[in-house]
Amino acid sequence: LALLADYPARTAVTDLDSLIDVLAWRFPLRYHSAEAVGPYLVATWNEAQRLGLIIDDTLSVLGRAVATDAYHEELVERAGQILPAPVGWATFLPDLTAVVSGPPSAELSRLLDLVAALETRDTASTWRLSPSSVRRALDAGHTADGLLAQLADVSDRPLPQPVEYLIKDAARRHGQLQVRAVSCVVSTSDPAVAAEIAAHRKLTGLELSHLAATVLGSAKSAEETLRLLRGAGYSPV
Repeated sequence: LALLADYPARTAVTDLDSLIDVLAWRFPLRYHSAEAVGPYLVATWNEAQRLGLIIDDTLSVLGRAVATDAYHEELVERAGQILPAPVGWATFLPDLTAVVSGPPSAELSRLLDLVAALETRDTASTWRLSPSSVRRALDAGHTADGLLAQLADVSDRPLPQPVEYLIKDAARRHGQLQVRAVSCVVSTSDPAVAAEIAAHRKLTGLELSHLAATVLGSAKSAEETLRLLRGAGYSPV
């Protein structure tokens, strides 16, 4: 970068081999041959292109600032000259897609990643809402009203009815079923015995829960459950 900064602005590198030769000639103690520096320069060149330090085979204003050890504030200013401003809004369509024309802001990306699945990322990026993506947001603790309010805040127009219906319908169905982890079950023919065991102070370690009037779920293994029940004076099998 420092070598390119010695040349006038907009000087383009049309042949990397020539640049390799110049580097080897300018810094003979650092690079003992063009063959030695070649692979490293190609890798550095590719990285500089991805970082915006090299644009169209030319040292960019950001690259020139880096080459001259510019301060942080100047680097930020130069980066702003070559990077498009982030977009903080999206267009929601009736087909349950959200389109962002331009680079989405970090906040917008986080919101859309929460409630939708990214389909394409280019000059325009597209996310698609689905029952599973909305359920993922609900599983994370969000509510239908909260999601709709957040999406409305970043939408460039009123939210389409299909989007509102999808989120409200997913919220209506969410939690209709509950899943509980159980290591083993304790069953008896007497509901009174089941209630007694569930309330027994010595058996709190089992974390017993009523699955039915005569069936209890235990958080412990069958062996541990048997041991604690016997220790409490019962005779389980």
